[in-house]
Amino acid sequence: MKFIFRPEFESNTYREDWLEIRKDIVPFVGNFLVDRDYGGNVNGLMIVFRVFLNYENRKQVKQYNRKEGALVLGCHIDANAFSMANIEEAKHFVIQGILSALNSFDNLRFKPAGFENERLYNDLNNLLLNNEDRARLR
Repeated sequence: MKFIFRPEFESNTYREDWLEIRKDIVPFVGNFLVDRDYGGNVNGLMIVFRVFLNYENRKQVKQYNRKEGALVLGCHIDANAFSMANIEEAKHFVIQGILSALNSFDNLRFKPAGFENERLYNDLNNLLLNNEDRARLR
């Protein structure tokens, strides 16, 4: 399964250390998912990571494109909390964002038949949270 992580920042919410935050998590998830199959003819997963100052009124990104076999899920992150967080806390925001996006799967209007979202969530939850714990021990 191909993994795409697309960040979207509202003006004045971009962090100077964003690339450092991202490089520890996104390739790790992409490498983990590259040879995995969760059924339902889904061959791609895109997480849209949105950092907004006022995200309550924003529409959540979630769709399944049958033609492309792509699942697009999004999460909204509060820009104030994200910008004030230290780098380790910011990485945790990214991890929680990926997991919360997967939780929005049940709200999809059209779902891929046979797709094992719960197994994908559990795999990524174990992978990301275990990796986060190991990183703290270093």
